[in-house]
Amino acid sequence: MKTQFKSTILVVCHLFAGRIRLAILFTVLWLATLASIRVSAAGFNSGIIDFDSNFASDGYPAYGPGAAAIGSAGDLWNTVSVTYYGGTPKGPLNLYNTDGTSTSVEWSLSSGGGISDTIGGTYGRLFDTSVAFYSATITGLTPNEQYNLSLFSVVWDEEISVNGIDFTTYGIQSGSVNSLTAGSQYDVHTVTADSSGTLAFVPVSAEFGTPYISSWQLTPVPEPSTISLAGLVLLASAALQLTRSQKRCS
Repeated sequence: MKTQFKSTILVVCHLFAGRIRLAILFTVLWLATLASIRVSAAGFNSGIIDFDSNFASDGYPAYGPGAAAIGSAGDLWNTVSVTYYGGTPKGPLNLYNTDGTSTSVEWSLSSGGGISDTIGGTYGRLFDTSVAFYSATITGLTPNEQYNLSLFSVVWDEEISVNGIDFTTYGIQSGSVNSLTAGSQYDVHTVTADSSGTLAFVPVSAEFGTPYISSWQLTPVPEPSTISLAGLVLLASAALQLTRSQKRCS
C-alpha cells in the first residue's frame, strides 16, 4: 500500500515538474516573440540621426563630426546647403546614422531661403545657418514609435510643433557657444511618429514672423525594461519551483 502511494506521489511530482518545464518554454517563446517583433519592425529603431544646415559656399560649413546634445566624438552629421532648397522643389534627403550606416529615414523641407551669422565656439556651427521653412517632415520612422528629438536654436526666438509637441527655442545671433543646455541652446522632447512613421514640423510662432530650422538630433526612446524584467522573474520563479519539485520527487 505504501509502495503504491509513493508511486502515485512520484507520478504527480513528475507531472508537476513537466508543467513547470512547459511554463518555462512558453515564457522563453513569449520573450523571443516580443524581441522578434521589435527587431523586424520597419523603420528607425536604434542609433542617432544628426542633421545640420550649412552655407559652405558662403563660408559657413556644417557642424561635425562630433557630439552635440547627445552622441560622442566622431559622430557623423547629415547636412545640406541652404542653396539646395532654392528654385525647383527638391526630393527628400536620405539620412544615415552617426556611424554612416544608411537608414530608412528621409528629411523633407519646403523653404523660403535662409540666413547665416558668424557664431564661434565649440558648437557655433550648429547655429550659424538657419533655413526658413513653410513645412518640414521626417519620414521612414517606425510607426507609432517614440523618439527623443533635440531641436537647436535658430537666429530668432520661435516655437515649432512636432506631432503636437511644442518646442521653444531662443535666438542666437552672435557670440560663441561652448556648451549646450536644454532650454537654452536647444529644446528636447519625446515625440511619437504617426501611423505612417512621420514627424511633421509645423510653425507655431516666430519672432519677426519667419520660422527657421538649423539643426536637430533624433534617437529612438529605449524600450521599457518592464516586460523583459517580468519575463526574467517568471523564469526565475519557474526554475526555483522546478528545482524544489525535483528534490521532493527524488
